Amino acid sequence: MNFLVKDGKEMVRFLGVIIGSIIIAIAFNLFLIPHKILSSGIGGIAIILGIVTPVNTGIINFVLNLPILILGYIGLGKKVIFNTVISVIVLSVALYYVPVKVIAT
Repeated sequence: MNFLVKDGKEMVRFLGVIIGSIIIAIAFNLFLIPHKILSSGIGGIAIILGIVTPVNTGIINFVLNLPILILGYIGLGKKVIFNTVISVIVLSVALYYVPVKVIAT
């Protein structure tokens, strides 16, 4: 976390990651999930599992990303993987708390 305080660019990037993750969660819960449209990658797998099970998509997203984050931390180090960890955490929490609603028909 110290490298965030030293450089203003890192703080802007950090805020961008947070805002971007929240926007993605809103898109998932207001457009993709209600209409059963799949995304690619881990997000798409989380949507599928969220549709066929009673488990929230945010929890599934976090659980599926956890092994990848651990491997990234081991292989790339904490400074490189920091923004990815923040993104996954914020996205998963936002997916959990943003209500799934149909806003377009």
